[in-house]
Amino acid sequence: MIQQSINLTANQLVQEGIRAYHAQERQQAFTAFSAALALEPDHEQAWIWLSGVVSGDEERRYCLERVIALNPEHRVAQRALARFPADLTARSPIATAEPATPVPGGCTHPGCREPVARAGHTLCLAHWKATQKSVRERAPEPVGSMLSASAIGERLGVTNRVINAALVDLGWINKVKNGYAPTPHGQALGGNGQTHRRDGVAYVVWPEQILVHQAFRDVIRGLNGDSAKPIAPSQQSESTKSSAPSQNSERGFREKFPATYRTADGHMVRSRAEVVIDNWLYTNDVVHAYERRLPIEEELYCDFYLPSGKVYIEYWGRERDPKYAARQQVKRELYQKYRLHLIELDDEHLRTIDDHLPRLLLNYGIVIV
Repeated sequence: MIQQSINLTANQLVQEGIRAYHAQERQQAFTAFSAALALEPDHEQAWIWLSGVVSGDEERRYCLERVIALNPEHRVAQRALARFPADLTARSPIATAEPATPVPGGCTHPGCREPVARAGHTLCLAHWKATQKSVRERAPEPVGSMLSASAIGERLGVTNRVINAALVDLGWINKVKNGYAPTPHGQALGGNGQTHRRDGVAYVVWPEQILVHQAFRDVIRGLNGDSAKPIAPSQQSESTKSSAPSQNSERGFREKFPATYRTADGHMVRSRAEVVIDNWLYTNDVVHAYERRLPIEEELYCDFYLPSGKVYIEYWGRERDPKYAARQQVKRELYQKYRLHLIELDDEHLRTIDDHLPRLLLNYGIVIV
């Protein structure tokens, strides 16, 4: 039974709804997602899940339009909306839901009475953007020995936008309404959420060790168009150096099984099974990367990484090979240690991939329609 919303956060209510959805209790799921949206009307994950439990296309269209209003680049919502006829009228499934279109009310900026951009806002779109630009240009100060994104950027010779993009990509911070907040993974690495005392902007500060975190530096180089440039051994942290045996094992595996199979989207992969997985992700418009390094100090690569949902996919083959089984166990333990979202696939799953993988992806808010 869903608890009263006063006792749960919006994120907890969404998780309650997901559990109800998988238990095929759609009304209970609807109640949970609706309660989450009553607390946070702009909760993107609640809207996308709600679209899967409403009763009609008009209500589904409304939910998907809310998702697009919050995240114009949401590929799943874009694809689902494209299937509706142009004359289909959207209808809110929730009596208290706020409209996705601009609402009545004047901008509070002196001398401006343009409509505000969204319910709950006090500025029109132009003045809201100007305010956000001003906020981004004001770099928060480092806290004690901790470093802000701007301070890290100065050390590494990149902008604070590149730093924040890397931290989001790694799953160490999340974008929130008034800035950024650390994820549990980010907190485990020492990330500490702060609020700017002048304007209330949320940001995260980090211990200096982040400067030598290998996965972080790899992502920075990739975002900065310099992914081929090696990092000098002196720049590696002690924890990275101490993991040398596992690194050698990982490199040995990658060298023993070169990527010789080409997929439909041009990726070169290491097995026919990985071709099946890659092609399935490509044909279902799931953005993915092949052999992405995990955002941890140990040198370890996943088979596939899905930026939407921060999901990692591993295909397990060669179970009878003792060395492969040992490597598989090490990888599993590291996924658990760092609390990364992992989907595990084997040959049996690939035979029913159209049924199996969509259900697993749904656990992380990735809807295949």
